[in-house]
Amino acid sequence: ATFPPLHSPPPDPGFSLPTMVQVSAEQLAKLQTNTKNIRNICIIAHVDHGKTTLTDDLIAHNGIISDKLAGQIRYMDDTAAEQAKRITMKASSISLLYTHTKQSAKKDNQTTDHYLVNLVDSPGHVDFSGEVSSAVRLTDGALVVIDVVEGLCIQTQAVLRQAWSEKLHPCLVLNKLDRLFSELHLSPTEAYDRLKTILEQVNALTSTLWKSDLTTLYEEKAKKEKDNDEWVVEEADDANVYFSPERGNVAFVSATFGWGFRIHHFADMYAEKLNIRRRLLTKTLWGEHYLNMKSKRILTHNPSGKMTPMFVQFILNNIWSVHRSITDKNKAKIENIIKTLGLTVRPSEIRLNDTDATIKTVMGRWLPISNTILGMVAEQIPGPIKAQPRRMPKLWNPATALEGKALSRSERQNYKRLVNAVTNCDANSADAPVVAFVSKVYAADRIGGIVHRVVQPRARGTGALPKEDAAAAQQQQAAAAAEAAAAEAAEKSKEEEKGTEDKEDLIDEDEASGSVYLETKTKHQTKRKHVAETGQTQDKVWVAMARIFSGTIRVDQKVHVLGPRYDPRTPNKHRTEVVIKELFLLMGKELEPVTAVPAGCIFGIGGVDDIILKTATISTSVLCPSFAPMIFGFTPIVRVAIEPKTPSDMPQLIEGLRLLNQADPCVEILVQETGEHVILASGELHLERCLGDLQKRFAKIEMEVYPPIVSFRETIVAELAKKAKTDLVECQTPNKRCIVKMRAIPMPNELVAFLDNANNQSMIRKLVASEEKKREMQKAAPTVGESGPTTTTVAEGDEPAVKPINVGAQESAVEFEKEIATFKQSLLEAANKENGTFWTNEIVHYLWSFGPRRVGSNLLLNHIPRLSSDAAHWQPLLRKLGVLTEVDMSNSPAVSAKGKEIGRPPSSPTETTATTTSPETAGGSIPPTTTTTRFYDYDNSFVSGFQMATNSGPLCEEPMTGVAFIVEDITITEADSSTDVDTFGPFSGQIIATMKDTCRSAFMCHSVRLVEPMYLCDMQVSTSALGKAANVLTKRRAVITDQDLKPGTDTFSVTAYLPVIESFGFPAELRDSTSGAANAQLFFSHYAKLDEDPFFVPTTEEELEEFGDNTEALQPTLPRVIIDDVRKRKGLHVKKRIFARADAQRTISRKK
Repeated sequence: ATFPPLHSPPPDPGFSLPTMVQVSAEQLAKLQTNTKNIRNICIIAHVDHGKTTLTDDLIAHNGIISDKLAGQIRYMDDTAAEQAKRITMKASSISLLYTHTKQSAKKDNQTTDHYLVNLVDSPGHVDFSGEVSSAVRLTDGALVVIDVVEGLCIQTQAVLRQAWSEKLHPCLVLNKLDRLFSELHLSPTEAYDRLKTILEQVNALTSTLWKSDLTTLYEEKAKKEKDNDEWVVEEADDANVYFSPERGNVAFVSATFGWGFRIHHFADMYAEKLNIRRRLLTKTLWGEHYLNMKSKRILTHNPSGKMTPMFVQFILNNIWSVHRSITDKNKAKIENIIKTLGLTVRPSEIRLNDTDATIKTVMGRWLPISNTILGMVAEQIPGPIKAQPRRMPKLWNPATALEGKALSRSERQNYKRLVNAVTNCDANSADAPVVAFVSKVYAADRIGGIVHRVVQPRARGTGALPKEDAAAAQQQQAAAAAEAAAAEAAEKSKEEEKGTEDKEDLIDEDEASGSVYLETKTKHQTKRKHVAETGQTQDKVWVAMARIFSGTIRVDQKVHVLGPRYDPRTPNKHRTEVVIKELFLLMGKELEPVTAVPAGCIFGIGGVDDIILKTATISTSVLCPSFAPMIFGFTPIVRVAIEPKTPSDMPQLIEGLRLLNQADPCVEILVQETGEHVILASGELHLERCLGDLQKRFAKIEMEVYPPIVSFRETIVAELAKKAKTDLVECQTPNKRCIVKMRAIPMPNELVAFLDNANNQSMIRKLVASEEKKREMQKAAPTVGESGPTTTTVAEGDEPAVKPINVGAQESAVEFEKEIATFKQSLLEAANKENGTFWTNEIVHYLWSFGPRRVGSNLLLNHIPRLSSDAAHWQPLLRKLGVLTEVDMSNSPAVSAKGKEIGRPPSSPTETTATTTSPETAGGSIPPTTTTTRFYDYDNSFVSGFQMATNSGPLCEEPMTGVAFIVEDITITEADSSTDVDTFGPFSGQIIATMKDTCRSAFMCHSVRLVEPMYLCDMQVSTSALGKAANVLTKRRAVITDQDLKPGTDTFSVTAYLPVIESFGFPAELRDSTSGAANAQLFFSHYAKLDEDPFFVPTTEEELEEFGDNTEALQPTLPRVIIDDVRKRKGLHVKKRIFARADAQRTISRKK
């Protein structure tokens, strides 16, 4: 070992000693006022990479738990499910104090700063990605933890991308260094190579993300300036983008043993001994740098080939030496190391028969992990004042939200004050408006959850109060909680008696969540009144985890709760005015009441169960727009239907589902058309937790849980069905007034992938919303002569609100036009990628609608020549949405395409024309304008029928995908004036039903296919269990795409695609088959088409020779089995033979 000789007293290595700090809630509350020294961070990583253990080490630094229990107690995992499975399932926050001591240039001077670190621990399992989104939105920086044995895993890449998209400042933590020599038995040089490889992989991913952002920025600037500014890319500085140990944003730790370091720690230690400047050592202790001890020169090459890098020579060799001495139980050497390092270790703490405890004691005193990580956070993570100007343009854009709104002079002043306060994190100005964002809502226990904790001095090594003090504190807590609940209930009952019930919904339904459980204020007031009358106290309180970006929020303050769809231009919608009753300092499983929270902090708001659903924006200004929706990197595909075992418990089940939907950001609750209550989860583990919470915490009833439901898709291929003679279908309404001719064709794979892309679907939704908003504004605009002159009331001292706001609105409109142009070009490129088809540029001129739900991957195309060329009465969808310009319409091929069909050669004989006849003008004397006007009257009916058909296909009522329906002709006959009442119902309803049947019939004219969802399986398995793991995958129809042996280990990394329907019970079977030697994570990947025809019947000679002519004896194909199972579950008709070839029963007579 090459330990530097330490003088007496030993020099300060640049960080404080690992003493446990006792911190009270009052101290933490005072630190909230110093915005400059606030750090908001989250810990993100792959599952089992050591996030929670690292969090325990940091919590032990504040004396909340014992440092000996760190890593075992899992303080942030406070639910029984988390403790049992030993994984984190929810994001939770805790506030910590860190005292940062820096050595100044003059060795005698030191500077000390106190930092408030708001730490959010997030799950690593892919099933709980929504919780990661909640943590990322609230913080300014992220600690990316990587297990150096497993390396950069898929989930690590996903969470790093998520942090990058939210503009977080990341720091890298390379964890479990002890495993490199204790399990893999690597030498220090081999360990260095392993660390260097991982760092290169992470930086390669970072480079990809940075270049993607830079390319987008460059393209926007090039379009704006209309020239080629290549210098933008050439002069872009990426020096501060990558992870680099010499910059101080990389930490090497072992969270299990409580030690860690950064490069500058050893630079401080060796600077005096080697007589080398500290700054030079910091730059050269990592990388290919070698020290020539004779000449005292640092070389960038290895001339003899026998020299080792300085990182190995001065750092890893020493750490390996300490570990080897302790594991070899060499007491004399251990005592010499402790003496050389100047550590204070009691003899009783050196236990040779417990080497793990000894390693934790010695290494933890030498290189305390808490000071390493918290010091890196204080130096590298920007505070709210520096972070918000960088993050706000991504999260909050008031200029776009207020586009076109006319503001008075006072409103313009308030708007400028609002923008400046949020951008600069203004917490001290008296007039700074309150702006906060709620990322999640969760339930906490009233007793044990909200604890008015009296902090008592704790003995070192203990994690609990004395029994007498604990009992007294518990009694005080219970009494205080009961008193607070009674006071709140009495106050609410008084308000109710005054008649302050508001029967409007207070919970804004998130359009993307699919939730249907909305509660009203009246119901909750009745519930609280019942609590007040009976004297009972609520056992749970709902807490909103929030981040305040501006102003100071206080108890008894009146604020506006803005829903996700709030628009400042219509301030009376999706807005609720409430009074803040409870504010909390989040301390993990405990909550500390506070009276005020300034900007830059993470905090909790109590009593919001009837106010907020999942997310919301809180502000004191109605001009404040809602924050951008959070990015969720998951798709809920696992569904189960539930019902109470006792029918009378249905109200409790509905209430429990409402609470579950509010408490879990990842879950979705739906009610099917059949009346089934369905839970949608992102995975099997997530579903298990949801069902446990529903039964034990929220509904508290016995439930019947049905087998999991998997979402499938239905599609077609180019070949016709064997019984179909043509693909042209003709259907008519029951009253025979409307005839629709249609055919279906499969779409190119590139176009389907384009329409299935989440960003493109978001763009389509944005276009549809913009078109609907324009339509509403046209309807609301007064017509000359109808309403007469309008008057505007202006407050005293204000200017008339005659000018629309001009704070970037024009720029945002230009940006929107650029997005539209990009979308149009991408759509055309996707349609033209497949050669040999007729998907040309003309396709955009025939587009009538997307489906299902107007954003899906199915198309309705209008190929009626007369109508598609009459722009006065029918326009393509993209023209309505503003994607097609007047120039595009002038180049429309619709007029010249009269004899041409999409998907067929121009010489196709099935040419059709649009006709409309009436009893009076059977000869076709009706002008074209009358014809198209009649068609335009029922435009929405045709589109609605198409939406219904694509939302529930004919195979098993699952949505369609990749199908284009081409309307060749529509004939509408005028109603007979002698008939006043149509016995078949409204004509529009008949058109909807006929259109749906026509689409289904055209679909069935082709050979059909079932499309199933697929998981990407990322498996880590030892060499000895590789064969058994492959057998489990093969048995479940998985396709193994890659398997690589990780360098320097006996672990294989296996990648496979696993059907979702085969994934239930997969983790348990894999664990049992491999005796725990394999660990797999499942990520939703894509939908894959099953190649088998569900209705296969042998017809060719080869098929008849292989399968025979007895079709009844054929076993049903896999798609047919799945279709029948889905139909049976939905209560649809299933064609099933009881007997295949029943022979006549013989009756054997007895001899008498």
